Amino acid sequence: MDTVKHTPGDPTGILREQSRLGRIQKYIGENLSTDLSAAVVSEKFELSVSSLLHILKKHEQQSYRRYVEEARMNRAFDLIIRESKRVKEAMNATGYKNRITFYNAFKRTFKYSPRHFRR
Repeated sequence: MDTVKHTPGDPTGILREQSRLGRIQKYIGENLSTDLSAAVVSEKFELSVSSLLHILKKHEQQSYRRYVEEARMNRAFDLIIRESKRVKEAMNATGYKNRITFYNAFKRTFKYSPRHFRR
């Protein structure tokens, strides 16, 4: 697994960690319809699950699960509101298989159901 390598310009490894975080965030943003479990993503970046969770929590001040959910919900919001897509299309594009789970996540993020915004 990954270990922090110290370099003269980055003695604590912070820049390297931030660079890795940026790559992880980009990957998540580009793969919202796929399995984004911590196990899958940590394997992709050759990190332990605990390292992935720690890096995200440290820099985003939220859990990995919540970060992924927010990214998915922001994309769903854009699809439904800005692109006038059907809820089912947004649900599929953001990796949700269950309509109830999708609606609950949407309400948790935006305080209202997708239907409220479609009016």
